[in-house]
Amino acid sequence: MAYSLKIPSVEGLIRNRYSGRTFIENGWHRSRKAETKYTPLRDVLEGKKVFLVEDSIVRSTTMRTLLQRIRELGHVREIHVRVACPPIVSPCFYGVDMSTYTELFIPQYMQKGVFPKDWNVSRGIEDQMASDLGADSLRYLPIDSVSRAIGFGPEHLCRACITGEYPTLWGQKLSQAAFKDYQGMLKDETGQTFADPGGMFSKIWSGKPPM
Repeated sequence: MAYSLKIPSVEGLIRNRYSGRTFIENGWHRSRKAETKYTPLRDVLEGKKVFLVEDSIVRSTTMRTLLQRIRELGHVREIHVRVACPPIVSPCFYGVDMSTYTELFIPQYMQKGVFPKDWNVSRGIEDQMASDLGADSLRYLPIDSVSRAIGFGPEHLCRACITGEYPTLWGQKLSQAAFKDYQGMLKDETGQTFADPGGMFSKIWSGKPPM
């Protein structure tokens, strides 16, 4: 990105290789690890406009902490976040550790009752996200760019977490149930996708087990 824009690309953050992965941590531990994961270099960053390129924003814990540290310790003038992944709008039921709507950053900005596959992130919403995170601007990669980047058509990819469209019947059913739960139609104080307060999953899993 720096080469294309013809702007300097320098090391403004020192990464702690021993902090572990923040993605697999929970709550407070993720935030604490994020604080020790990167050290902003004030001599490099002070007074600068910074483009911060992130691979994805899932829960936003690491991003919030990092932006705060860059401002407080790096004394930057502006921070512009560019995310090399489309917005993650839906949980993953295929093994990735993000199985609830409540833990994702994006769903809070969706209109109530609008299913993720029918919802688009507008520039106005991106601006609101930037403000909430502590950035001066935020832009995501468009969904179609994923296919172009790796040379595979959408029909060969699972894009459920970025489109809300699941490639399997059971993924679709679990998504629908989880979304209804998130929208308040099913009450679950724990926020866990696989809770069954209203018997929804008892109905889903009746009959033959999924293959």
